[in-house]
Amino acid sequence: MASFMIASSANAAVNVTTTAGAPDPGPQAGESVLFNFNGATPGLSGDYALVSGSSSGVYAAPAGDASQYLVVPGVVNSAGTATLDLTTVLAGLYTNTFSFYWGSVDTYNTLKLYDKSHTLIDTIFGNTLPPANGNQVDANSNIRVNFALTGASRDLGYLEFTSNGKAFELDDISFATSAVPEPATWAMMIAGFGLAGTAIRRRRSTFVVA
Repeated sequence: MASFMIASSANAAVNVTTTAGAPDPGPQAGESVLFNFNGATPGLSGDYALVSGSSSGVYAAPAGDASQYLVVPGVVNSAGTATLDLTTVLAGLYTNTFSFYWGSVDTYNTLKLYDKSHTLIDTIFGNTLPPANGNQVDANSNIRVNFALTGASRDLGYLEFTSNGKAFELDDISFATSAVPEPATWAMMIAGFGLAGTAIRRRRSTFVVA
């Protein structure tokens, strides 16, 4: 398993690991597949197609994937972008981890992560996932890419897939989430931290004169 860290700020970081595929090794522990592209996909827009199998010079199924999958751009254009809006399916939730099966990774494939206010969190380029040579059968070019989110990046809202060539192929996006604490819960937690800090300071300042 390969691993690297992308940090966009002190409060947001994305740790990326990859697991060799051909076929897909499957989601990380605790994740559930929310998008399998086997039918209409709510929240998906832009230049894309949902296909199965391979078409020479146009798209290639991720190695070992016999089901329908997402390809960007669609079958007409040579370059394009598709966006997956997660704000409905992840409403009220933080994303702890997510992953997907990325087929025949190319240097001209790009993934952008945005939070729910559509502020860019991070950008992952295909050439950061070597060998990124577009090989359609190799286990190191057909990989499950795993993302662990920390800080502000956990408020994931959109995924943007761009390819400046044929093509960006992916399948089975899975997520592990947790509930966003209610404001009252945050207030109680902060108050609790404050009381704990006060108690510690008081203990540290206590002394006895004999």
